[in-house]
Amino acid sequence: MNKKGYKLLLLTTSIFSTTLVYGHANTVPNNTLDTFNGRQYQEGSTAFIKINLSHGCKNSTGEALATKHTTAIFPNSVDLSGITYTADRKGNHYSGNALMGIKPAVDSNWESIQRLKGSVPAYYNHGSKSTDTRAVHWIDGYVADDMYANLEFKAKLPKLSGCYSKLRVFIPVVQYCTNEVKKAWLREATPSFNSDIISAGYAPYIDVIRDTKNNPYPAECSGHKEAEAYPSVDAIEAFLPLKPEDLLDD
Repeated sequence: MNKKGYKLLLLTTSIFSTTLVYGHANTVPNNTLDTFNGRQYQEGSTAFIKINLSHGCKNSTGEALATKHTTAIFPNSVDLSGITYTADRKGNHYSGNALMGIKPAVDSNWESIQRLKGSVPAYYNHGSKSTDTRAVHWIDGYVADDMYANLEFKAKLPKLSGCYSKLRVFIPVVQYCTNEVKKAWLREATPSFNSDIISAGYAPYIDVIRDTKNNPYPAECSGHKEAEAYPSVDAIEAFLPLKPEDLLDD
C-alpha cells in the first residue's frame, strides 16, 4: 500500500469502537459507558487499536524533531497456554495469542504500511493457524512535533482460561525521527535499543478483561489471577528494528 503522511506516537484500542492513549506512546483509552473503561477490552471481542503519536523526539540539545517512521511489535509468540484460549465451532480449544489476525487500517499519511508475519503458538481464528502478524511498520511519513497522528489496526482478542481475570498485553513501539534520532517505548534495553533511548519500565499496553457473565470462573477458583504478555528480546530484535531495505527510495 503506497500512501503519504506524518507521525507521532501512542496506542489505542476499542471493541467495535476506537480509543487512544495519551502522553508518550501508549494505547488510547476507550470512551465507554459500560463496565470497561480506559485501556480495558472485553475478551473474545474484535478490538480497533490506535497507536497515538502525541509528539516527536528530542535530540541531545532538546530540539523537538518530527517523526518519519514508526514500528510496533506484538507479543504474539508468547506461550499463553493455560491463560488464554480460542475455540472452533465444535468447541475444541486451542491456545490464544494476545492479538490475533492483526490488520492495519488504510492510512494515506504513510508511503508504505508493512505487516511482518512469523510463527506463533497454534490458535483458532477462521481456521487453525500457526503464523500471524508479529509487527507493523509505518514507513515514510511525516508528523511534526506540534502535531499528532493515530495509527490504527484491528485484532481479535482471546478468551481467558482458568482463574485469570486479566491479561495485560504490551505493545512496544519505536519512533524514528529526523536527524536519525530514535525513541523506543520499551521496558528494558536490547542490543538494538540502548538504555539512553528507551522508556525504562514502561511500554504501551492494553488490558484484556474477562467477561464473567458469559465466561464464569470455575468453581475451584478461590482467587483471581492476572498475567502479562511482553515480547522477548529475540522477538524484539527480529521484528521491531527498521531495516534499510524497508525504506523506499526518495
